[in-house]
Amino acid sequence: QPALVQLYGHVNGADINKQITKAETWSRKHKNDPDILLTTSLKYHLAIAGFINRLNPAELFYEKMLECVNMNYLDARYYLGLMYYHEYGTKKNNKLALELFTTYKNNNTKLIKLIFYYLIKINYEEESFDKIIELTTTTNIKKKIDTNLLGECYYILGLIYLHDNYMNLDLAIKYINQSIEYDNLDAYFKMGALLAEGKIVPQDNKKALDYFIYGSDHNHEDSICNLAYFLYNGIVVNQNIEKAIQLWTDLSSNSNALYYLGEHYANLNEKEYLIHIQKSADLNNKNALYSLSQYYKKLNDEDNYIKHIELAAKYGNKDAINEIYKLAIQYKDDNNMEIYIHLLQLSSNYGNSLAKYDLNDYSRIENLRNT
Repeated sequence: QPALVQLYGHVNGADINKQITKAETWSRKHKNDPDILLTTSLKYHLAIAGFINRLNPAELFYEKMLECVNMNYLDARYYLGLMYYHEYGTKKNNKLALELFTTYKNNNTKLIKLIFYYLIKINYEEESFDKIIELTTTTNIKKKIDTNLLGECYYILGLIYLHDNYMNLDLAIKYINQSIEYDNLDAYFKMGALLAEGKIVPQDNKKALDYFIYGSDHNHEDSICNLAYFLYNGIVVNQNIEKAIQLWTDLSSNSNALYYLGEHYANLNEKEYLIHIQKSADLNNKNALYSLSQYYKKLNDEDNYIKHIELAAKYGNKDAINEIYKLAIQYKDDNNMEIYIHLLQLSSNYGNSLAKYDLNDYSRIENLRNT
């Protein structure tokens, strides 16, 4: 049996179809053999990649992995967790993926290192930042994760320490720079954006441009988008609006590129503005959502204005968050307390300190009235 398993694991090309048929036949005769079952399952993964022909390979792979897990085949917990995370063969379910990864008990060093990486990725998506800090501060990260994944791990840590509730600028810059050392393109882009913004680190547009050019040379979409922004506005380069528009146009599925194109057309062509800005908003771009809110505000379309400004605030647009607070005050002045409290709660939830203070003050007064 081990020899067969090894054989199935090393064939390629046209032989794979023949070998998977043999593996499936063997599996039916030895239903309680987890090695055979796992091998058969992994062949469906090859079908997903297009190496062999099978109907619904992802779903079959998922079913086989469930069988393997139920038979307590430990490595299968990794593969099933991966399926829940990447959403193939089943619906995305971070909770089940975390459960499978955290209960993996085998001594497969390679899988243990990959699991550590996915624990960081999933906890970041779930905003369980305390858990990530716990994972990374109680151990030597380099020993726990594959070298080629270290860059993304450091990048995630850098983002966490830029978050309002975990703000530590020294650590944020430290980890983003460490990520750059591992050639992480997201980190190059982020550092370029920070240098261009000039709030966390001293503004240095020339150095920011170097980071964006490096990312662009490696086809990093957000870097290309920001390089185009520099070209459009002539920031430390000769202005080239035509080239900038072409770069943004080529990034047809990038929300920032669509937003910049929309803004370009804002005072030139209303139809083109709406086409691009709506596409960007559909991708939950916070700036596009805010731009649309202002468009509907000018049209006195209150429903669409409120809808889009709330979404813009939800996705982190600071102008939207502050505007919601000002809007709440207007409703208070109009004595519409229900909408006032709703908007005040939203602005407070999204980090407006004045809204938080007013909400606490309102709650204190209401409690006094009720006693």
